Amino acid sequence: MTLYGRRTAKNEEQVPISTVKEGDFVVFRDGAMITFDGVVVSGQASVNEASMTGESVAAVKDKGQYCLRRYSCRGGKYSN
Repeated sequence: MTLYGRRTAKNEEQVPISTVKEGDFVVFRDGAMITFDGVVVSGQASVNEASMTGESVAAVKDKGQYCLRRYSCRGGKYSN
């Protein structure tokens, strides 16, 4: 079972993927595979988009930018 960090108003908690629903804030840390499409709401990270774009250079994702599932988080932490 894969656990994800879900952010609430008070803290972060680890939850099973089956409990994550639309509208949740999900935390991705360095090395994590991004498994949900979404918008970055806080933080910054470099992401490897090679699985979707073929580009070998990591792209920096900042607040307000869109991330697709199948990217992998490299060098940072952010909430999606």
